[in-house]
Amino acid sequence: MKDQRITSNVMILMVLFALFIDTIELILGVVAIGEFVNSLIDIAVTGIYLFWFWAYKVDFKKTRALIFFGIAALEFIPVVNVLPLWIIDVVAVIITVRMEDRLGMSTEQILNDPGKRKILQKGITKAVSVAANLNPEVKAALAATRWPQRNTNQLKGVRNQDNTPDQIRQNKIAAQQPNKSNANTQS
Repeated sequence: MKDQRITSNVMILMVLFALFIDTIELILGVVAIGEFVNSLIDIAVTGIYLFWFWAYKVDFKKTRALIFFGIAALEFIPVVNVLPLWIIDVVAVIITVRMEDRLGMSTEQILNDPGKRKILQKGITKAVSVAANLNPEVKAALAATRWPQRNTNQLKGVRNQDNTPDQIRQNKIAAQQPNKSNANTQS
């Protein structure tokens, strides 16, 4: 295991800065000129975070670039930009970096390994629940999407260590198909 590139103190500072920016953007979103100012803030914050991550030797290849720039792009959409997207963006990047450091693998390797992918899913689930507890906007957004229920259903097979990924997939397919023996006996 390598040393953590992003220590706990730096992680807290990055998340607090994101919380500050999201709060400012929420307040400015109420004002008509706020959309323009929010766009300028988002350009500056994108640069600040890119430099900040670069200073801690975090690269933006494939998956991480898609995560960071994809969520950052949502900040430029009116109405959507009042959501706490900077917190989500920063936490997602930090999770991928910490997982890489912990497992000694790139994000792409983690995503291609079913066992490691489960660890990443658990980390994301934990981070989202922490964010929901810290920020009422996140909690409301998650409630609207029913995220916890869907995620719990996806991870049910993960908790049973005897199940292989193929068995979990087969169980999901079997659960979605109607019982054929019952259909034959009713005819």
